[in-house]
Formats: sequence, structure tokens, C-alpha cells
Amino acid sequence: MTTRVDPAALLRASGVADRFSEVVRLEASHLESDTDAAVRALPGFRTREVLDRMRFGWTDALGRHRRYLDSLGGALAGAARGYRQSDEETAASFNELNRF
Repeated sequence: MTTRVDPAALLRASGVADRFSEVVRLEASHLESDTDAAVRALPGFRTREVLDRMRFGWTDALGRHRRYLDSLGGALAGAARGYRQSDEETAASFNELNRF
């Protein structure tokens, strides 16, 4: 059984994870500002307190998702660099044999 790793595919996947992370960040920001507006518009209502708590939960959960995507993107890019470096070092080792 062999495994073939395509560093370019890893880099593409890293880019997708990075873009998803940015989308989550932007949408979380919109969600937070929209919820803030609703909270300010409902003084004296119990809904205000519920929205405020929900905003905290959403912000926390989306922040965790964003951090995961950031880590995933970095790991994929690092793996791509590692495979390329390994391939280059292996090729250089075999190229040294050409002098014999």
C-alpha cells in the first residue's frame, strides 16, 4: 500500500480553511453587532437579557471554530512545506550519486 501526498492539494485545502476562518470572523462580527442593536432596542424586556446571553454563547462558539480553522490551515500549509522539503532533500541526496 502506498500513499501519495500532493503538497499543492494541501496548500489549496489550507487556503480554503483560511477563507472559512475569515468568513466565520466576519459573520460573527455581524451577528454580534446585530444582536447588540437588538439588545439596545429592547430595554426593560426579558428578551434583551436572553439575547445578551445568546450573543456571548455565539461569540464564544464561533471564536472556537475560527481558531480551529486557523490551526487547520496552518497545519495543512506546514505539512505541504514538510513534504516539499523532504522531496527536495531526497532528490538532492540522489543527485549526489550522479558524480559516481
